[in-house]
Amino acid sequence: MKPLPVVVSALINEDEILLLKREKPPYKGYWCLPGGKVEFGEHLSDAAKREILEETGITCEFLELNGIYTEVMWENNEKIATFILFMTTLKPTHLNHVQSEEGELKWYKLEELEAMKDEMIENDYMAIKKFVIEKEGFYYETEMRKEGEKYFMTKFNKKN
Repeated sequence: MKPLPVVVSALINEDEILLLKREKPPYKGYWCLPGGKVEFGEHLSDAAKREILEETGITCEFLELNGIYTEVMWENNEKIATFILFMTTLKPTHLNHVQSEEGELKWYKLEELEAMKDEMIENDYMAIKKFVIEKEGFYYETEMRKEGEKYFMTKFNKKN
């Protein structure tokens, strides 16, 4: 199986970020950054804006690529997926979101994320913390492990 290129986006309005509560596996029931697969022939900036529009109904302006992280997903001591994640920041042109089949959407203050990190995909929480809040980048290697219906981050290491 080949690695899957995915764009995840911090849609930021002043001191708030829009998160999605996933309705589908993987990570069903966890809060996360909206995003999705980068399509053939698509630039990251276009993929980020398209995914936000598809999942939220919000048009936005691309601000920056914050960093890159790779994720290896493990289940039952076997590698089941590899993702190349491109973390971007976008600015909404309006705040009226629509509910999508992907899951519930909610704006959170950036300062609230620490208190709810157990409800989030750990990699997304760390990506927001490192790339958006602390402005540390640019490349990280991560690993996630699935045990039953729970997901656990086992690695989030910066590479120089």
